[in-house]
Amino acid sequence: MIGLGEPAARKSPLPDQLGRVRKFYAPLLERKYDNSDARLRDLEQLQTICGRFQDRAQFLTEMTLDPPNSTPGPRRRSPPR
Repeated sequence: MIGLGEPAARKSPLPDQLGRVRKFYAPLLERKYDNSDARLRDLEQLQTICGRFQDRAQFLTEMTLDPPNSTPGPRRRSPPR
């Protein structure tokens, strides 16, 4: 798998890049958070939104200045007993 910092990855459309991020994080979110479905929907939403931007820098700048509504803060799974 090519890392997102590699030149080949930088040339792919931004929604494809976010799709790769979502695919990578899905199993991690499912293991770590009770509300992983909501978090995965947030990533899907970001993937849709990022299609409006020409590059990662513009996307990240806009998200930092005017972030969309998101899920509440972290709610981790209770440790097994």
